[in-house]
Amino acid sequence: MNKDILLERIPVTYGPSAVRVLFFENREKNHSFRMHWHERLEILRVYEGEMTVNLGTKAVLIKKDEMVIIPPRTIHAAEMVENTRYCAVMFDLRTFYNATEIGERFLTAMFNGNVAVQNTTGDKNAIAALDSLTLRTKTEEENFCIMANVYKLIAVLFAQGICTVTGQTSADKTMREIIDYMEENFTEEISTASLCKRFGYTVPYFCKRFKSYTGLTPMNYLKIYRMEKAYSIMKKHDLKISEIAERCGFDDANYFTRCFTAHFGNPPTYYMKQ
Repeated sequence: MNKDILLERIPVTYGPSAVRVLFFENREKNHSFRMHWHERLEILRVYEGEMTVNLGTKAVLIKKDEMVIIPPRTIHAAEMVENTRYCAVMFDLRTFYNATEIGERFLTAMFNGNVAVQNTTGDKNAIAALDSLTLRTKTEEENFCIMANVYKLIAVLFAQGICTVTGQTSADKTMREIIDYMEENFTEEISTASLCKRFGYTVPYFCKRFKSYTGLTPMNYLKIYRMEKAYSIMKKHDLKISEIAERCGFDDANYFTRCFTAHFGNPPTYYMKQ
């Protein structure tokens, strides 16, 4: 488990084509990776076996020759059976933005959460388009082809009705504003009550709405975000645990260590030594 947790937290390095592909073969029973999120689009494609992917409050099952689409900023985790082979294809939609109207309509909408996604599919056209991103490349020309195939994949997802531009409701827009505020001010003292006061909600309604939108309570979301930031900081800077804790909004280093250990499966010192 710990190796898998660490793998999920390693910053993604993209190749010349701006697409990252990782292949996995699980030989363990009840293997899983923990709940997390990121700003890149991720698609998991199963070759053998099956896995259950939790997307916020929704759980979906994907089997052989099926894939699951994980939109940017979607909290997710997964469990898989023994002998499951799968790949993870990742890319940042913002890398593929351009000045065209079609790019604004589809790519920006997808990144901002204004697209309804049929998360699982076995559509042969979609699978073929995804597989075209997993080919090994040796030349610059082949890398250009991979980049072109990203646009082809997105086109197929919309053409097959797997993705649909929906627009954003005022309630969803407010939730996104609240999350942006939490992420921009994660070093500050934030509570559910202070968020409700700032954005004009009652506590019960806000908690229900926030969990429906993210799958987590406001404070659990903030805690996980702080843990991810802490890991990023400790991999880039040589700091004491107390300094890392303070930079991530914790005034108690011991409490920070307990939260970090519960989230990653190992204490901060385990990763600081690597």
